[in-house]
Amino acid sequence: MKEGFTLIELMITLAIVSILAAIALPAYSDFITKTKLSELFLLLDRTAAAAAEYHSAHEAGYPEDIDLIRPTGTRKYGQIEVINVNSTEGIYGVREIKNLPSPVLNCHLYIRISYDPVTGYSKRWDTDLPPKYQPRE
Repeated sequence: MKEGFTLIELMITLAIVSILAAIALPAYSDFITKTKLSELFLLLDRTAAAAAEYHSAHEAGYPEDIDLIRPTGTRKYGQIEVINVNSTEGIYGVREIKNLPSPVLNCHLYIRISYDPVTGYSKRWDTDLPPKYQPRE
C-alpha cells in the first residue's frame, strides 16, 4: 500500500493557501496602517487638549507657537505644526504624512479646536485620508 499525497491533493492545498494569503495580506497591511495612524491621531488629540487648556488659561487665543503646547510623542509620521489660529479657533496638524504605505502617504491630517461660550470646546478632524483610514469624530 502506497502512502503519501497525490499531486491533485497538493495542488488543491496550494490553491487554498494561496487564496487565504491573497485575502489576509491586504487586510494585515490595512491593519498595520491603521495602527500606525492611531499613534498620530492620539498625538494630535493630545495637542488639541493642550491647545484648549492654553486657550482657557490665557484667554488671548490659541498658541501660535507649537512648542508652547507640544505633547511628548513620536514625530516619525510627520511634523505637527500650527496651521491657523485666532481667538476662537486653532488648527494644528501634519501637512504631509510620511513613513507610511502609499494610500496615506503625503495626505494631510488636521485637528480643529473651537470655542463657543455656550457649548464650550469642540474638535473636528480635517483630512484627505481615504475613508477607511479617517479618524472617528
